[in-house]
Amino acid sequence: MAAYISAVSVPPVSQEFIKALCNAFRPFEVKPGFDRDELMQAAGEQKVIEWIKHHAAQGRTVTGEPSALRDTQTNTGAIVKLGE
Repeated sequence: MAAYISAVSVPPVSQEFIKALCNAFRPFEVKPGFDRDELMQAAGEQKVIEWIKHHAAQGRTVTGEPSALRDTQTNTGAIVKLGE
């Protein structure tokens, strides 16, 4: 198992996929007599969904098909050649 999961390249995902994950793995509703293990599993599921949202949406948008990925960040930096 990799020690640095943030180094993993997350493929583009659609907003529809994120919505499907959120609908399938709802936040746990704590009620009297709740099962601690179920709470811990639900918390882990929410953490994974948040991780996917964060890493898959960094300056990129996908609507419909993931192949429709486009970069929404403008490149305003300068290209500098060092040496020679």
